[in-house]
Amino acid sequence: MNFENWLLWTSFVVSFALGQRNQDVELPLITNGDIPLVAKLDTTILDRNIKDYVNVLQRRTNGSENFYRNWSDYKDGFGDLEGEFWLGNIKIHEITNKDEYELYIQLEDFDGQKRYARYQTFFVGDPASKYVLSIGDFSGDAGDAMSSHNGKTFATKDRDTSSHSCAKIHKGGWWYGICHDANLNGLYLRGTHSAPANGINWYHWRGHRYSLKKTQMMLRRRR
Repeated sequence: MNFENWLLWTSFVVSFALGQRNQDVELPLITNGDIPLVAKLDTTILDRNIKDYVNVLQRRTNGSENFYRNWSDYKDGFGDLEGEFWLGNIKIHEITNKDEYELYIQLEDFDGQKRYARYQTFFVGDPASKYVLSIGDFSGDAGDAMSSHNGKTFATKDRDTSSHSCAKIHKGGWWYGICHDANLNGLYLRGTHSAPANGINWYHWRGHRYSLKKTQMMLRRRR
């Protein structure tokens, strides 16, 4: 399955999924070797807001995966495609370089409350740009925690491109500035935590001292 056919297939699969909310839906993902892997989309969270958001980039659910990783891991991707994972910066660049995409982020806290953030503009640059982030045009009820990351390069503990060692301080791989309003690849700390801003934080909803239970980042083509 080539890259273009994969994008068409994922659009078809999620349309089917909307009518099959309690079933696991398999989405083929393309590796650098063009060998399809399989990710499962959590259809129980699908609603009108996220129809057709089928390219899952990131998922956090239970702390089973270590997200405090190096540059190479974030470049290639890691984790369990049926559970927690990061798709990989090179793959995210390849997807967003093919067409214009928008990003949908779903958040859930440990009280079962859910919020979302939608960005009509989302693009990740190539390796030479250090996977620079272009993001904008926010809507949603979670608050805009990503616009401050626009124009920032990706940083990890072994290649910290931020100006304040943000990846080491806040324990993640992300588009850090000075340092973050969102830290969705931070430590899985299960709610309120004492050390500021090193959990799965979304400052404009639960602040820098609350680590979220679940996150999912998804893409769809702009219409």
